[in-house]
Amino acid sequence: MSEYPGDGLAVLFARARQRFSALNGYFVFLDAPGGTQVPDEVGEAVARVYREASGNTGAPYGTSRRIEALVDEARARTAGFLGCDSDEVIFGASTTALNFVLTRTLGRQLKPGDEIVVTRLDHDGNVAPWLDLAADLGLEVRHADVHADSTLDLADLAGQLSDRTAVVAFPWAANSTGTIVDARAVCDLAHEAGALAWVDAVQYAPHQPMDVRAINADVLLCSAYKFCGPHLGIAFGRRELLQEWQPYKARPVPRLPAGHAYETGTVAYELLGGLVAALTYHDSLGGMDPIVAWERELGERLLAGLPQGASIYGLPTMTGRVPTFLVNFDGVSSDRLSSELADRGFGVWSHDSYYALGLHERIGWGTALRIGLAHYNTLDEIDRFTDTLAALVRQSRTRRARVVQASDVPPHEFQGARVRVLADTSATGTSAADTSAAGTGEHETGQHEPGLVRRLLEVPAGADFAGDSGAATELWFVLGGTGELTLPDRQERLVPDLAVLVPPGTAYRMTASAGEALRLDAVALPGSDPTPAAEPAVRQLADCAVEVTGDRQFRVLFGPGQGCEVATQFVGEIPPGRAPEHSHPYDEVVLILDGTGVAHADGTSHALAPGTCIHLPPGARHCLENTGTTTLRLLGVFHPANSPAAKLHQP
Repeated sequence: MSEYPGDGLAVLFARARQRFSALNGYFVFLDAPGGTQVPDEVGEAVARVYREASGNTGAPYGTSRRIEALVDEARARTAGFLGCDSDEVIFGASTTALNFVLTRTLGRQLKPGDEIVVTRLDHDGNVAPWLDLAADLGLEVRHADVHADSTLDLADLAGQLSDRTAVVAFPWAANSTGTIVDARAVCDLAHEAGALAWVDAVQYAPHQPMDVRAINADVLLCSAYKFCGPHLGIAFGRRELLQEWQPYKARPVPRLPAGHAYETGTVAYELLGGLVAALTYHDSLGGMDPIVAWERELGERLLAGLPQGASIYGLPTMTGRVPTFLVNFDGVSSDRLSSELADRGFGVWSHDSYYALGLHERIGWGTALRIGLAHYNTLDEIDRFTDTLAALVRQSRTRRARVVQASDVPPHEFQGARVRVLADTSATGTSAADTSAAGTGEHETGQHEPGLVRRLLEVPAGADFAGDSGAATELWFVLGGTGELTLPDRQERLVPDLAVLVPPGTAYRMTASAGEALRLDAVALPGSDPTPAAEPAVRQLADCAVEVTGDRQFRVLFGPGQGCEVATQFVGEIPPGRAPEHSHPYDEVVLILDGTGVAHADGTSHALAPGTCIHLPPGARHCLENTGTTTLRLLGVFHPANSPAAKLHQP
């Protein structure tokens, strides 16, 4: 039970937020596992050391003595944070750097055939040092397994131990799924086997109180920048071990205090000033107890507000975890979600393994979204985040890249012509095969958000087809055959590669020449757009200038400054090969005219051939690969208007 009843915790941490300049803006930081924001007093303390104590220890004057006093204070305060004695504290450039130093030091005592047990829950910073050491010394590294919910399988761990086990290395909390490990139980198993217990507490330290004596750890490591401090690695080593081991150090460096002998080179004293300030900040909040209570409330709010269908990797409640969550949504790209959330002011990460290589291999989440909370987050931030996430998930599920082959879409007979609807990008999410609008000249009048509608129209040889463009502007392109187009004020000859812009409300009649059907691509623009032209316009592809982007070229038929301000129609040519993945800030419908290839979109691949239609919604990561030996030729229309070369989110 929290000692802060009612809204007491919310008030406490609302006041704490005022000490962070980084939290004064609109952006919401939900990326604590990657590093927390820092209260202003931490930065000020770092600067103060530069001003008042820039130098080194061991000199008989004031600046040096101030540094020595700072080091002593940092060791004492950190010892209180860890639950150890000050001479057992070691500082380093980072946790991973310290881990390499300490594992290499222990290696002086190991012999070929000794065994190290790590877990599938570990961050690679607590695995790679052992693998490297094993490769150098002929050791064996074993991996203890996890259950499906990402909790550590203690029975499997016990089965991995033998009289040759030298170390059991494990995380106190997982940086990926937030799962907490029973540290005392693992330490006891290690000691029963005669092995050392080596604890990675990087993700545990920001969220739960620590006591290295209570769990009986031999070595423990954590990082100050995960709990509102500077980028600084911290380690605890049991005094007896530190005195027994032979550290890598310069010869004049004293062996006392014990931890100091393992700090290679001069410590970053200015960062120790920031560390003391960070620990003072935590003490001002009342220690870890209110942080634990508040973060539990935040985590419960997040879990309750996640969109329906969220796959949570790890424990489904706040019991047995820190507030770090790994989630996925079926059929929705976490990379795109992360990017779109950032655009809307929310910082979350998308990654594959999150450096937890063993867990990623075991559970296989592919790429997932990681949401990491800190005590400075608010309930309002959580609510706004889950509302935004839900909206983006709904949008992504209805507006994914779609690929359809024209021959797979049954034609509709309409006034003697055959019409195939290949794409409808409206917010209803209707697929091409499900759209039943009769064809050019007929437009739906529902209340959904309008989009691009692509139809293929075939008028039999010698036949007429009459209609009107209704409420939408249309962009046509003659694919094959010839004929006559009768407009209210004139006639135009229809030939292959001719483009026609038809303003809203335009009546027309097409007459196919004898002997060959007239085939036409017709894309209707959103009906709410303003009229881009007062009267119809025609343009022959050969008359349009060639533009180049990379190894590709295109010709714009209609676009800004070329008769249409709200959409762009172009023909592009792609040589054999594959371009980097990218995305566009607009809706695009592409029709393959000639050639073969593969469309890579939203993590899937689709074969391309003449007649293939692709809908690429805004932000869809994709590339078109020409797998043939000739040019891949395509007809594209996108809305709103932009350059075919415009790209976003390139890797």
